[in-house]
Amino acid sequence: RLDGVLVASPPSTHLEIWTAATGHGIPTFVEKPLALSSQLSRLETQAQAPRIMIDFNRRFWPTYNRACDLLRQGVLGMPVRFEFTLHLNVPRWSSVTTHRLDPNEGGVLHDLGCHAIDLAIQVIGEEPDTVTAVTTTRQWTGDRLELRLVFPSGSSANCELAYGDRTRERFVVCGPQGRLRLEEPNMALHVEQEGARQFPVVAWLRDAAQLGYRGLRRSQSMGRASIRAALAA
Repeated sequence: RLDGVLVASPPSTHLEIWTAATGHGIPTFVEKPLALSSQLSRLETQAQAPRIMIDFNRRFWPTYNRACDLLRQGVLGMPVRFEFTLHLNVPRWSSVTTHRLDPNEGGVLHDLGCHAIDLAIQVIGEEPDTVTAVTTTRQWTGDRLELRLVFPSGSSANCELAYGDRTRERFVVCGPQGRLRLEEPNMALHVEQEGARQFPVVAWLRDAAQLGYRGLRRSQSMGRASIRAALAA
Protein backbone atom coordinates (compact mmCIF):
# COMPACT_ATOMS: atom_id res chain seq x y z
CA ARG A 1 0.00 0.00 0.00
CA LEU A 2 1.25 3.47 -0.89
CA ASP A 3 1.69 6.06 1.88
CA GLY A 4 1.21 8.89 -0.59
CA VAL A 5 1.64 10.13 -4.16
CA LEU A 6 3.71 13.09 -5.37
CA VAL A 7 2.36 14.48 -8.65
CA ALA A 8 4.95 16.36 -10.72
CA SER A 9 3.63 15.63 -14.20
CA PRO A 10 2.37 18.32 -16.66
CA PRO A 11 -0.58 20.37 -15.28
CA SER A 12 -3.21 18.93 -17.64
CA THR A 13 -2.74 15.52 -15.97
CA HIS A 14 -2.96 16.65 -12.32
CA LEU A 15 -6.72 16.40 -11.90
CA GLU A 16 -6.93 12.92 -13.42
CA ILE A 17 -4.10 11.57 -11.26
CA TRP A 18 -5.49 13.16 -8.10
CA THR A 19 -8.94 11.70 -8.83
CA ALA A 20 -7.41 8.24 -9.26
CA ALA A 21 -5.42 8.57 -6.02
CA THR A 22 -8.54 9.76 -4.20
CA GLY A 23 -10.40 6.67 -5.41
CA HIS A 24 -7.78 4.56 -3.61
CA GLY A 25 -7.79 6.74 -0.47
CA ILE A 26 -4.19 7.88 -0.99
CA PRO A 27 -2.97 11.29 0.32
CA THR A 28 -1.56 13.38 -2.53
CA PHE A 29 1.06 16.12 -2.88
CA VAL A 30 0.44 17.99 -6.16
CA GLU A 31 2.54 20.52 -8.00
CA LYS A 32 0.45 23.57 -8.84
CA PRO A 33 -2.09 23.94 -10.33
CA LEU A 34 -4.47 21.23 -9.19
CA ALA A 35 -6.59 21.82 -12.29
CA LEU A 36 -6.62 24.00 -15.39
CA SER A 37 -9.44 26.51 -15.79
CA SER A 38 -10.86 24.36 -18.60
CA GLN A 39 -11.21 21.47 -16.12
CA LEU A 40 -13.04 23.31 -13.32
CA SER A 41 -16.38 21.76 -14.21
CA ARG A 42 -14.84 18.34 -13.45
CA LEU A 43 -13.55 19.37 -10.05
CA GLU A 44 -15.96 18.04 -7.45
CA THR A 45 -15.68 18.51 -3.68
CA GLN A 46 -15.41 15.14 -2.01
CA ALA A 47 -16.29 15.24 1.68
CA GLN A 48 -14.39 12.03 2.47
CA ALA A 49 -11.41 12.70 0.18
CA PRO A 50 -7.95 11.93 1.63
CA ARG A 51 -5.53 14.71 2.35
CA ILE A 52 -4.28 16.83 -0.53
CA MET A 53 -1.57 19.49 -0.53
CA ILE A 54 -0.63 21.85 -3.36
CA ASP A 55 3.06 22.75 -3.53
CA PHE A 56 2.83 26.45 -2.65
CA ASN A 57 6.34 26.25 -1.21
CA ARG A 58 6.60 29.99 -0.52
CA ARG A 59 4.24 29.42 2.42
CA PHE A 60 7.15 27.60 4.05
CA TRP A 61 9.88 30.19 3.54
CA PRO A 62 10.64 31.88 6.93
CA THR A 63 11.41 35.24 5.31
CA TYR A 64 7.95 35.48 3.75
CA ASN A 65 6.37 34.30 7.00
CA ARG A 66 8.22 37.01 8.92
CA ALA A 67 6.86 39.62 6.51
CA CYS A 68 3.33 38.31 7.19
CA ASP A 69 3.92 38.48 10.96
CA LEU A 70 5.14 42.09 10.73
CA LEU A 71 2.05 43.07 8.76
CA ARG A 72 -0.24 41.42 11.34
CA GLN A 73 1.57 43.44 14.02
CA GLY A 74 0.65 46.65 12.17
CA VAL A 75 4.21 47.71 11.37
CA LEU A 76 3.15 49.27 8.05
CA GLY A 77 -0.42 50.26 8.89
CA MET A 78 -3.31 49.61 6.53
CA PRO A 79 -4.16 49.42 3.69
CA VAL A 80 -1.04 48.07 2.01
CA ARG A 81 0.14 47.70 -1.58
CA PHE A 82 1.82 44.40 -2.38
CA GLU A 83 4.19 44.32 -5.36
CA PHE A 84 5.59 41.02 -6.56
CA THR A 85 7.87 40.24 -9.49
CA LEU A 86 8.45 36.65 -10.59
CA HIS A 87 10.37 35.86 -13.77
CA LEU A 88 11.34 32.30 -14.67
CA ASN A 89 14.33 31.22 -16.77
CA VAL A 90 12.42 28.97 -19.18
CA PRO A 91 15.42 27.83 -21.30
CA ARG A 92 17.00 26.41 -18.14
CA TRP A 93 13.92 24.24 -17.52
CA SER A 94 13.37 23.20 -21.15
CA SER A 95 15.85 20.36 -20.74
CA VAL A 96 13.63 18.98 -17.95
CA THR A 97 10.15 19.62 -19.34
CA THR A 98 8.74 21.73 -22.17
CA HIS A 99 5.18 21.90 -20.82
CA ARG A 100 5.50 25.58 -19.80
CA LEU A 101 5.51 26.63 -23.46
CA ASP A 102 2.69 24.27 -24.44
CA PRO A 103 -0.53 26.31 -24.94
CA ASN A 104 -2.56 23.39 -23.54
CA GLU A 105 -0.79 23.43 -20.16
CA GLY A 106 -2.04 26.72 -18.70
CA GLY A 107 0.90 29.01 -19.41
CA VAL A 108 2.13 31.80 -17.13
CA LEU A 109 -1.25 32.35 -15.44
CA HIS A 110 -1.55 28.81 -14.11
CA ASP A 111 2.18 28.32 -13.54
CA LEU A 112 3.42 31.54 -11.93
CA GLY A 113 0.04 33.15 -11.29
CA CYS A 114 -0.81 30.41 -8.78
CA HIS A 115 2.19 31.35 -6.64
CA ALA A 116 1.53 35.09 -6.91
CA ILE A 117 -2.15 34.88 -5.94
CA ASP A 118 -1.48 32.49 -3.06
CA LEU A 119 1.34 34.66 -1.72
CA ALA A 120 -0.71 37.86 -2.01
CA ILE A 121 -3.58 36.29 -0.05
CA GLN A 122 -1.13 34.99 2.56
CA VAL A 123 0.52 38.41 2.97
CA ILE A 124 -2.62 40.55 3.04
CA GLY A 125 -4.65 38.03 5.02
CA GLU A 126 -7.94 38.09 3.14
CA GLU A 127 -9.54 36.93 -0.10
CA PRO A 128 -9.59 39.42 -3.00
CA ASP A 129 -12.75 41.08 -4.27
CA THR A 130 -11.47 41.26 -7.83
CA VAL A 131 -8.69 39.71 -9.89
CA THR A 132 -7.69 41.01 -13.31
CA ALA A 133 -5.00 39.68 -15.64
CA VAL A 134 -3.53 40.97 -18.89
CA THR A 135 -1.14 38.87 -20.99
CA THR A 136 1.36 40.12 -23.55
CA THR A 137 3.98 38.46 -25.72
CA ARG A 138 7.72 39.12 -25.93
CA GLN A 139 9.55 35.88 -26.87
CA TRP A 140 6.90 33.17 -26.52
CA THR A 141 3.12 33.39 -26.85
CA GLY A 142 1.60 34.98 -23.73
CA ASP A 143 4.92 34.92 -21.88
CA ARG A 144 4.22 38.02 -19.75
CA LEU A 145 1.35 38.59 -17.33
CA GLU A 146 0.25 41.63 -15.34
CA LEU A 147 -1.92 40.49 -12.45
CA ARG A 148 -3.87 42.84 -10.14
CA LEU A 149 -5.88 41.93 -7.05
CA VAL A 150 -8.05 44.29 -4.98
CA PHE A 151 -9.02 43.35 -1.41
CA PRO A 152 -12.00 44.37 0.81
CA SER A 153 -9.71 46.36 3.15
CA GLY A 154 -8.56 48.59 0.29
CA SER A 155 -5.24 46.77 -0.01
CA SER A 156 -4.05 45.77 -3.46
CA ALA A 157 -1.54 43.48 -5.14
CA ASN A 158 0.29 44.09 -8.40
CA CYS A 159 2.23 41.15 -9.81
CA GLU A 160 4.54 41.10 -12.82
CA LEU A 161 5.02 37.52 -14.02
CA ALA A 162 7.03 36.38 -17.02
CA TYR A 163 8.97 33.68 -18.81
CA GLY A 164 12.39 34.80 -19.99
CA ASP A 165 16.11 34.09 -19.94
CA ARG A 166 16.68 35.12 -16.32
CA THR A 167 15.04 34.06 -13.05
CA ARG A 168 14.12 36.93 -10.77
CA GLU A 169 11.90 37.25 -7.69
CA ARG A 170 11.26 40.50 -5.81
CA PHE A 171 8.80 41.35 -3.05
CA VAL A 172 7.77 44.80 -1.73
CA VAL A 173 4.91 45.76 0.58
CA CYS A 174 4.16 49.47 1.09
CA GLY A 175 1.88 50.96 3.74
CA PRO A 176 1.17 54.34 5.37
CA GLN A 177 3.96 53.81 7.93
CA GLY A 178 6.72 52.32 5.78
CA ARG A 179 7.59 49.38 3.60
CA LEU A 180 9.01 45.86 3.61
CA ARG A 181 11.51 45.05 0.86
CA LEU A 182 13.03 41.76 -0.27
CA GLU A 183 15.18 42.05 -3.39
CA GLU A 184 15.64 38.27 -3.70
CA PRO A 185 14.21 35.47 -1.52
CA ASN A 186 17.69 34.39 -0.40
CA MET A 187 18.59 37.91 0.71
CA ALA A 188 17.53 39.80 3.86
CA LEU A 189 14.10 41.30 4.56
CA HIS A 190 14.40 45.07 5.06
CA VAL A 191 11.93 47.02 7.22
CA GLU A 192 11.98 50.70 6.22
CA GLN A 193 9.89 52.88 8.51
CA GLU A 194 8.43 56.11 7.14
CA GLY A 195 10.67 59.05 8.05
CA ALA A 196 13.45 56.90 9.50
CA ARG A 197 17.00 57.28 8.20
CA GLN A 198 18.09 54.52 5.83
CA PHE A 199 21.60 53.03 5.66
CA PRO A 200 22.11 51.57 2.16
CA VAL A 201 25.58 50.16 2.95
CA VAL A 202 24.25 48.24 5.97
CA ALA A 203 21.38 46.88 3.87
CA TRP A 204 23.82 45.82 1.14
CA LEU A 205 26.05 44.03 3.65
CA ARG A 206 23.07 42.15 5.13
CA ASP A 207 21.97 41.08 1.65
CA ALA A 208 25.48 39.96 0.71
CA ALA A 209 25.87 37.96 3.94
CA GLN A 210 22.53 36.14 3.51
CA LEU A 211 23.11 35.45 -0.17
CA GLY A 212 26.65 34.22 0.47
CA TYR A 213 25.54 31.88 3.26
CA ARG A 214 22.77 30.34 1.18
CA GLY A 215 25.04 30.13 -1.84
CA LEU A 216 27.53 28.09 0.15
CA ARG A 217 24.85 26.02 1.87
CA ARG A 218 22.50 25.29 -1.01
CA SER A 219 20.33 23.11 1.22
CA GLN A 220 19.32 26.31 3.03
CA SER A 221 18.31 28.18 -0.14
CA MET A 222 14.68 29.11 -0.67
CA GLY A 223 14.08 26.60 -3.46
CA ARG A 224 15.40 23.58 -1.61
CA ALA A 225 14.54 24.42 2.02
CA SER A 226 10.95 25.53 1.34
CA ILE A 227 10.09 22.47 -0.79
CA ARG A 228 11.67 20.20 1.82
CA ALA A 229 9.54 21.88 4.50
CA ALA A 230 6.41 21.58 2.36
CA LEU A 231 7.00 17.85 1.85
CA ALA A 232 7.60 17.40 5.59
CA ALA A 233 4.32 19.16 6.35
